[in-house]
Amino acid sequence: MSELNITKTMWEFMDDQAFVRVIGGPIGSGKSICCIHELVKSAIQQKPNANGERKSRALIVRNTLDQLKSTVLKSWADWIKNGEWGIYKASDKTFYMDHNLPDGTRLKAEFMFMPLDTPDDVRKALSLELTFLWANEWREIHPEVVDGLLMRLRRYPSMKDGGPSRSCAIFDTNMP
Repeated sequence: MSELNITKTMWEFMDDQAFVRVIGGPIGSGKSICCIHELVKSAIQQKPNANGERKSRALIVRNTLDQLKSTVLKSWADWIKNGEWGIYKASDKTFYMDHNLPDGTRLKAEFMFMPLDTPDDVRKALSLELTFLWANEWREIHPEVVDGLLMRLRRYPSMKDGGPSRSCAIFDTNMP
């Protein structure tokens, strides 16, 4: 792992450019909301390709599908409105954003939601090409899952599209 930064405040977290960032705090402190906004901000800040598209793909992970549905997806839906900010396709477990931006470029971002609990679950992520990773409740996710996912980063968009201008992993957790 090239960089790891455990930040002190949410503002520092969002300004930090480390490849791997961790934000920890008490229940209800806004860690998940901070991570949602960080993913969207990072997608918008990708450099455009030759066609003027700012492309990115994020994987959002929680241990189980029930946990993903009852926590992460509910928070996502509160802040990133389906039909307004993009379209959530339940069959793909993916939220798609496709917007014209004020600078004349186009945002084309995918946010994939996947439960991963055990080292065997990493197989679900094999061959994934990602720009960003968010692991919700990081301390609950098996270290082998985290290691496997970190290897999926810096792979989207492809080099023919210029590669990602920024790729990173963000982790949030309640303090032990």
